[in-house]
Amino acid sequence: MGFRSIALPLLAMLLLDSSLIAQGFRVNLIHPAKEAMRRKGVKRSEAIRALVAKSHARVRWMAARANSSSWSSMAGTTDVESPLHPDGGGYVMDISVGTPGKRFRAIADTGSDLVWVQSEPCTGCSGGTIFDPRQSSTFREMDCSSQLCAELPGSCEPGSSTCSYSYEYGSGETEGEFARDTISLGTTSDGSQKFPSFAVGCGMVNSGFDGVDGLVGLGQGPVSLTSQLSAAIDSKFSYCLVDINSQSESSPLLFGPSAALHGTGIQSTKITPPSDTYPTYYLLTVNGIAVAGQTMGSPGTTIIDSGTTLTYVPSGVYGRVLSRMESMVTLPRVDGSSMGLDLCYDRSSNRNYKFPALTIRLAGATMTPPSSNYFLVVDDSGDTVCLAMGSASGLPVSIIGNVMQQGYHILYDRGSSELSFVQAKCESL
Repeated sequence: MGFRSIALPLLAMLLLDSSLIAQGFRVNLIHPAKEAMRRKGVKRSEAIRALVAKSHARVRWMAARANSSSWSSMAGTTDVESPLHPDGGGYVMDISVGTPGKRFRAIADTGSDLVWVQSEPCTGCSGGTIFDPRQSSTFREMDCSSQLCAELPGSCEPGSSTCSYSYEYGSGETEGEFARDTISLGTTSDGSQKFPSFAVGCGMVNSGFDGVDGLVGLGQGPVSLTSQLSAAIDSKFSYCLVDINSQSESSPLLFGPSAALHGTGIQSTKITPPSDTYPTYYLLTVNGIAVAGQTMGSPGTTIIDSGTTLTYVPSGVYGRVLSRMESMVTLPRVDGSSMGLDLCYDRSSNRNYKFPALTIRLAGATMTPPSSNYFLVVDDSGDTVCLAMGSASGLPVSIIGNVMQQGYHILYDRGSSELSFVQAKCESL
């Protein structure tokens, strides 16, 4: 969820129990917008307006930090998983922290690194589950002199020996204490796998995270879940995002050998290694984006991000995509400006209307998503759809958001710096 502005040394290797080798994890991803609609009776148009605003805010925040620096990574093999559910424009997973363990619903985010849960004493918690370090027998404070502490912004208060942090996102922030405790994730055999001495944030002052208990950073920086557990999960994880408007479906977030893709049509593209400029993000090369076979331009370096809702491309490319869609789509136009969207249509007269094909040409691979991945339903009736894209103005990279990723099983192999994907029925994995 953001560019960092600090120089970070290489993380010391996290020691993991050798019994984790050759096992497997599974985590289920959950969708926030739908959960909010169920809890509060919110109209879909209002929920979409809120998630689009968050998506735009995230991109503005990324743009403001686009010239910053730096993170790195650290180093078994285990199969774990967690269910992913759509929620508020992102996807939420389950994670347990402490001994005895308490379960938290946390946003799964490939665009940030810190793993944190809301904690006592809390002045900015949004209900739900709150972690109390005093109740965990495995909780240990982290000293300011720790190398891991130095990886986070605001890592030490003057005169204090306890590691603290202040971490910002596009539409929120968290402040608290950086510590160590045992975390647990589900396994592919319906069990639970514990990881002791995991570096986790205890968020005591949080904003912008209503309806969830925290956030799990899956980025390439050293404090992320995937970096801290890299030896145990063979540096691999995968997910398959169900429809963002689904009310009940979930899909697994998989780690280790179980993250492998299956079936025909698997494609792969290289992930650019992390750098001082882009230490956290998974960067791909997009050579072109086409509408109905006609190339609109090259987005170039592109982040693939589970925490951004929309897809953003350079303003010139975006303008040509808009013009091409406008010239080809024959449905009645609808004003989507109140939701922050530029191109909306009323499809009530033809729910099966075939929109122009959109193609994303990656280096060595091609993504041809269904129109539901780029025309998003924005009202409860299902009559109004809007182009789920925007201009990456001010940002030196493009972004493939989570709506565009729906219905693809996507594997991140950090060991080989490769991202692979295949279309799949996510709810059936």
